Amino acid sequence: MAKIISWKEKIQSLEELLRQGKLHQVKEELMFVKAQKPPRDFLFQLCNLARRSGHPLLGSQLLSPLFNNDKNKSQIPNTLESSAYAACLSALGAHQEAFQILAATSEPEHTEVLLHKAFIHIRNWEHSKVIPILRKYLQSSAISPYQN
Repeated sequence: MAKIISWKEKIQSLEELLRQGKLHQVKEELMFVKAQKPPRDFLFQLCNLARRSGHPLLGSQLLSPLFNNDKNKSQIPNTLESSAYAACLSALGAHQEAFQILAATSEPEHTEVLLHKAFIHIRNWEHSKVIPILRKYLQSSAISPYQN
């Protein structure tokens, strides 16, 4: 009997591998997971794991159907999906497109949106724009002590 994948457990397992520095294993497992077409609820987390393990192209491929789907405009990306996809695009060098996606989110003050906007400004050497964004980020009650 085939084991049914628990996506939550799979993400926790990948997170642990990432923390152990097993980046190649994370990539291999993400490639396998991508082929299994994970449910939408878990795509942004898998996308972030791909980016954090050094594979932003793989991460962007997980979420790109939500952003490049002219046929089905009913699938509007949520803030976490937008943030994860934009982070991958920025890591790939598409800073302008990433910033446009973040600017179009329904929650422009969400901590993930603020953080990735700041990262894009840093990558573009626009340091004067970073400070106000990071101040908003640090003032948010939604960030954990780890994020602070």
